[in-house]
Amino acid sequence: MERQTATEAIARYVVEAPRDWPEAARAIARNAFADTVACIIAGAREDVTLRSFAAVRAWGSGRAAIVGQSEPLAAPWAALVNGTAAHALDYDDI
Repeated sequence: MERQTATEAIARYVVEAPRDWPEAARAIARNAFADTVACIIAGAREDVTLRSFAAVRAWGSGRAAIVGQSEPLAAPWAALVNGTAAHALDYDDI
């Protein structure tokens, strides 16, 4: 048996996980997803996000969208910039 990477193990879990989650768990997940998207939109034009975009755009273009930008980047760089936007104004209370 081949040894799995962490990414492969997570992907396998996502694919094979049961789909019968309680409605309360689904509601929490929906709210968390909506909160994250709202934080990305709100943080898209923050200085830290714009600086992150400027830093990685020279590393190559791609097909992944950046919220608030018209120029797509490679997926890892888009994830970095969008993740930065998601946390730029996110003041967690826990």
